[in-house]
Amino acid sequence: MDLLESKIKEIIESSAAVFPWMDEHAISVHRLVEAFQAFINSLDGNQQILPNRLSISMSPQECVKWKDEPDWEFAIAHTLIDTSKELGLKFENPPTLNLVPNPAFNYSEIAIEAVYPVEPIGITNVVPISPEALLARAPAGIPVRAALILENETVFPIEQRVTNIGRRSTNHLVISDLRVSRGHAQIRYVNGSFIIFDTGSSGGTFINGERISQYRLRSGDVISLAGVKLIFTIDEPGDNTRPRQHTTDMKISNDQG
Repeated sequence: MDLLESKIKEIIESSAAVFPWMDEHAISVHRLVEAFQAFINSLDGNQQILPNRLSISMSPQECVKWKDEPDWEFAIAHTLIDTSKELGLKFENPPTLNLVPNPAFNYSEIAIEAVYPVEPIGITNVVPISPEALLARAPAGIPVRAALILENETVFPIEQRVTNIGRRSTNHLVISDLRVSRGHAQIRYVNGSFIIFDTGSSGGTFINGERISQYRLRSGDVISLAGVKLIFTIDEPGDNTRPRQHTTDMKISNDQG
């Protein structure tokens, strides 16, 4: 855990690079990482996959401050994902978070608990949570036209603020190639830019040949998901020439790459 302590500053700086307001919460992020460390210590020592649904308790004042910030849930989730990687652990999906005001807590207290679904009597399998509900619940729709050009030259329009990509059938863009992880990457529209995040893939996410954990996309960037290539494009204002394909789910079979 001493190694993690030395990495906290890097985690905060990494988050601040994406969320300009994060530096205002640097102390809170430090406490958040410490609370997350305590939460991990409370788990089974052999547990490698972390629970995805988390409840974060803090003072009512701190709770209001966080909820007033844009994309607060994604920012916290991003920090927790980075922290879990430093500990050699991972989330199977980006975590779903719930901020809970606790009047008994002072400004420096934060506690994290897992929230497990209650299984109804007579039901043996818990229905998994849809990735569409992961991270922030930002409204759909973005003010610019962006797309991914797939290897088969199909155009996948990016029409939501959060786009999950991977082999799992519930992703927005489904790539049925065994090189691609079930939850491989995510593209998020943040502060006027599209940012791609590797969400713990086994084969890696590469931009123009360089492996990344997060990257601010530019038109023409070549994305490689463990060898499966996509091209990111943004339409110039007033450009209505590119055809749009109005579908939210698309599959690429593993015989195409």
